[in-house]
Amino acid sequence: MVLVVQSLLFADGGISALGLNIVNMSLIGALLGYVVYRAILALLPRRRSSVVPAAGLAAGLAPVLAALGFVIEYAFGGNDAASVATVAWAMLGVHLLIGIGEGAITALTVSAVLTARPDLVYGARKFLAVEPFDTPAVDPVVS
Repeated sequence: MVLVVQSLLFADGGISALGLNIVNMSLIGALLGYVVYRAILALLPRRRSSVVPAAGLAAGLAPVLAALGFVIEYAFGGNDAASVATVAWAMLGVHLLIGIGEGAITALTVSAVLTARPDLVYGARKFLAVEPFDTPAVDPVVS
């Protein structure tokens, strides 16, 4: 829905580019962003505070990865109005700046939610203390 509103109200490619925007932003950006998040989280110490930089860096790289997806698509189907190198520099440069903003906003938001309600941050749930009702019941009868 966000991409439809973006294409209609903000003229970001319009309806004709909606399919590629869905692939680039919803699939490439989100899925590869999650892969980057998990990879960064695996490299950092296993603490709840590691979720913040992992989420921030992944959110910062997601727009760049989506832009890279567009550059690859342009290389296959572009109209030669501009060289692939020109399109790559333009797309990656702008989306790197966008990514810095998105990464900072994501890190601040995840940090605030992690402070107030850590149970709402999916990536930090495994670092929370185990509640008594989460432990498996042990049968007192020994056979």
